[in-house]
Amino acid sequence: MLKKWDLTIYLESITLDELKSDDLFYPVIQQYVNLGNDEFKQVTTEHNVSRLCENAAESSSKINEKSSIRIFDHTVRNKIDLIVCLGGDGTLLQIGSMFQGITPPVIAFRLGTLGFLTPFPFKMFRTQMKSVLEGSSYCVLRTRLCCQVIRSNVMNHISNNNPDIQNTSTASNCSSENQSQASNCCNDISSRSSSPDTEYHFLNDLVIDRGLSPFICDLLIKVNGREVTTVEGDGLIISTPTGSTAYSMTAGASMVHPCVPALVLTPINSLALSSRAIVLPTSIKLEISIASKARCSTVHFSFDGRSRHSNLLHKGDVILVSASPFPVPCLCSENEVTDWFCGLAHCLNWNLRRRQNAVINCCPTDK
Repeated sequence: MLKKWDLTIYLESITLDELKSDDLFYPVIQQYVNLGNDEFKQVTTEHNVSRLCENAAESSSKINEKSSIRIFDHTVRNKIDLIVCLGGDGTLLQIGSMFQGITPPVIAFRLGTLGFLTPFPFKMFRTQMKSVLEGSSYCVLRTRLCCQVIRSNVMNHISNNNPDIQNTSTASNCSSENQSQASNCCNDISSRSSSPDTEYHFLNDLVIDRGLSPFICDLLIKVNGREVTTVEGDGLIISTPTGSTAYSMTAGASMVHPCVPALVLTPINSLALSSRAIVLPTSIKLEISIASKARCSTVHFSFDGRSRHSNLLHKGDVILVSASPFPVPCLCSENEVTDWFCGLAHCLNWNLRRRQNAVINCCPTDK
């Protein structure tokens, strides 16, 4: 690809280090990577020098000076036109976490265990890459959800210092000094909710669970500002259509096609017999918090299965979930419908069972 097309390939530093240690890839890295010479001199001693010289001599006349290999960092996100995913479903989710804003199209080659989200077999890498770079392909826009975590400590700090300030409506009747403090409080919360630590665009699911607490989760759910229910059990899953075939499905929820603009709300081991998973439109605003009368004071939450141990939600904190304006465009092997049903059949064995034999007519027919 580097020889035929004018490409800039961005690799994570850990991937680049692995390729440097490979005798076959090292000559290509040496020719195209945008690194200093001193670093390559240190690495060269670890390789078969004669073989490296032969490979370099064979390909020296074929170098495309307009192509290069560079280390990926967050400052070059807007320069990338195509993402090549080599791995499994987790690798694709990792791409979603790396690109929290606008995401380039992703072509995912299956090298993992399941491969539900990676429709392209790696043995067809050359053919598929040529087809993508020279032609057109079907693309499915995988919906992401945006999660904001608003902490209660800032508002509590202002309220403790100024008991008259309970909310923005009462703040309007306070002195100008108190109004200024309330305004600063709201601005602080707004800035916190838009920071990387408190806002996340997830592709699969948001899971809230009780962790090691002996008490059940008692979660209050609001839709568009109105209280609709509380969930008592081990936790709650808020999944995208992409995530509906993962943890949400194992908890008894329906599978949703990725083209459907929806989110799935799935209780985990609810204590209510009538509790069921529900599918909601992405136009709603979802608020989740620990109920005031709940015995548990802290719950865990994670995005796409990551950083669960460090993400804690305390009483008074609120999780806001809404549709993300940044979907993940994924290229299809055939089209957005066929790929999904093929994944259900081949990866999840959907609707497969041992079929009944045909009815055999034992009665003799009259001649």
